[in-house]
Formats: sequence, C-alpha cells, structure tokens
Amino acid sequence: MHSPTTRAARVGRVLQLTLEGVAGATLFGMMLLTTADVTGR
Repeated sequence: MHSPTTRAARVGRVLQLTLEGVAGATLFGMMLLTTADVTGR
C-alpha cells in the first residue's frame, strides 16, 4: 500500500541525500582548489 506520507518521506530522504552529496562535492572541490592554489604559488 502506498500512502502519501511514505512517498513524501521517501522524496524528502532523496532530497536530503542529494543536498548532502552536492555539499560534500562542493567542499571537496573547494579543498582541491585551495590546495592547488597554495601549491601553485
């Protein structure tokens, strides 16, 4: 049985995982850029 609450919870979980993945990738990219900038000089 599919109730709207379970669907909403599943969508919310997917959104949370996506946001966490984007935030992690952004932090990782910023760290790489900072390291490259420091070593570049």
